Amino acid sequence: MFIGIFAVILVSGILLLKRKKRADLAKGDQSQVGYGMAGGLFAGVMIVGGLLAFFMQLMTYHYYLFFTESRKQTVAAEMGMLDSADVRYTKFSSAFGGPDGTNRSLTLRCRTAPMTVLETCCRGDLKTFTADGIVYDAAALTDQDGILHYDAPLPDEEERDEYVRGTVQDFIGRDGCTGFFEYKYNGRRYWIICYEDGSEWYRMKIRA
Repeated sequence: MFIGIFAVILVSGILLLKRKKRADLAKGDQSQVGYGMAGGLFAGVMIVGGLLAFFMQLMTYHYYLFFTESRKQTVAAEMGMLDSADVRYTKFSSAFGGPDGTNRSLTLRCRTAPMTVLETCCRGDLKTFTADGIVYDAAALTDQDGILHYDAPLPDEEERDEYVRGTVQDFIGRDGCTGFFEYKYNGRRYWIICYEDGSEWYRMKIRA
């Protein structure tokens, strides 16, 4: 992806330089000092930009804006999140993350509430969820046998404080955020920040 963007910038820059050269000649500027300075500056920027694009391309394993079936399978395998008729991937990336492992990011849109998405499309284990603007530990929905029930009622008022982590805004502190969820998949924790845009769709951003 980064190499492609660099190529587009390079070609556009060359075309602009040629236009600049023609403009200088049309003005009678045979020395073309302006063209020479612009060309030298552009060459320097392209050398640095080319090296940067090369290394960024090496460190980026996947970057998807369009999703074929094989790409959907890759996303599901890496993030533990499936798509469906009501859940659509919109952007996915995975890149070198150093000793902590690969950095992964997935943005999706869903027509159903985020809790329903997690119940039906998430292969991971829920750790944290949001209800009525309050962030809770998932243990609040777990029975005595350790089984999680997504539709279980919240604990009674006197027991609720044991599971409360705080309000969404206190916990996340991002404008427009309406929900926070967390799940664990293949030994990695994933954080989900949810937004509502006033339409029938929710927007969910997932990061490892």
